[in-house]
Amino acid sequence: MKLIVFLLLILTFLSVGHAYTFTSSEGAKFDGIVLRVQSDSVTVKRTSDNKEFTLKKSRFSADDQKYFEVWEREISNVPKGRRLKEIITDKYLGQE
Repeated sequence: MKLIVFLLLILTFLSVGHAYTFTSSEGAKFDGIVLRVQSDSVTVKRTSDNKEFTLKKSRFSADDQKYFEVWEREISNVPKGRRLKEIITDKYLGQE
């Protein structure tokens, strides 16, 4: 049982928050993770230095803006304020 829980946790950590290569409207690129999407802005964490910042969506390429829409749709299926990692940790490690 502990092995199954361990494997589930490993898979969760690997799948949650994977890096994405963002491209600005001017063509500059950086790898990062989306933290939050709002109506006209997005908050990302750059993987090279773990710096978090919020920018207008219009500063990103059209493809990135589509990615934000998909990300927002997918993340809305996760209970408010909780990530899959925390849900699994709570459920299987009894930290509720």
